[in-house]
Amino acid sequence: MNRKKIFAVCLVCFVFSFLIVQAAAAGGIKERMKQRLPRIVEMKKQGIIGENANGYLEYVTDRQTKPLWKMKIRTGKRSILL
Repeated sequence: MNRKKIFAVCLVCFVFSFLIVQAAAAGGIKERMKQRLPRIVEMKKQGIIGENANGYLEYVTDRQTKPLWKMKIRTGKRSILL
């Protein structure tokens, strides 16, 4: 019975220490993202980068892997030169 209590206390301490370390690391990531956000928004508006199906940023390209911002794009009846 005593071993079970000691094991439970050790397990709880380990979990709390893991959560504290994760929270500290997440704070640094959030701060770096805040610094990068204006540049990311600017590049998205220019059409240089975009989000893929998984939500990650990547360069915008067409099927021939030519940069999309150097191509003429057809959107319905309009053509846009980027």
